[in-house]
Amino acid sequence: MRIGILPSAGRATRLNGIPKFLLPVSDDVQCLLDHHVRLMRPFVDQIFIPTRPEWKELLESFAFGEGVEIQAMETQTMAETLHTTLDSVSFGSCVLGMPDTYFVGGNPYKGLGEVEPADLLLSVVPTRTEQSGRMGSVEVDQTNRVLRHADKDPDRDYGWHWVAMEFSPKVLAQLDPVASTGGYMIDEALKSESDVRAYHLTDDYFDCGTFAEYLQCLAHLSLSDE
Repeated sequence: MRIGILPSAGRATRLNGIPKFLLPVSDDVQCLLDHHVRLMRPFVDQIFIPTRPEWKELLESFAFGEGVEIQAMETQTMAETLHTTLDSVSFGSCVLGMPDTYFVGGNPYKGLGEVEPADLLLSVVPTRTEQSGRMGSVEVDQTNRVLRHADKDPDRDYGWHWVAMEFSPKVLAQLDPVASTGGYMIDEALKSESDVRAYHLTDDYFDCGTFAEYLQCLAHLSLSDE
């Protein structure tokens, strides 16, 4: 079974307490999280949305429909959220999306299902100058194998960074529950010589987790509507 997870259990510290996944991006969707549910739904059997207890009722009011399960939890890190949600779930592979991002014209979840499977498959995009040092940068060879990963390191920018991933239960088991981000799965998978590959996206992408880039996203969308 291919499942999906859209972690929405962060503490919303970077945008003055406003959950990033609730940011509006168009008239057609309720918020960024709804945007990701719509992108992911056709390509997985079930979607899990872990969130904080105080936001569970709000997310349930969005009425995402069948195949979407909202789970309330108190976790401290992304890795802990992934383990709390998935350790009791039987799955063949899990697609991880970040619901504080916006893809213009592309769908990272569709592409993950169209390439050769791997223990860990990463959707990657070119890193813009202003994003350097703020992303999980990955080095990819000509055969699409991932060679190295650096998390938010200004001295190691490999030109691409991951924006979504699909991982096996074996890779999840290697993730330390106290690791700060899910990106540490990449490091552990590379250390264990697992098969780690990249799928290249070339569409515009915005990390709306910072106000500056959220404004860039809105400006881009505004120009696109003209």
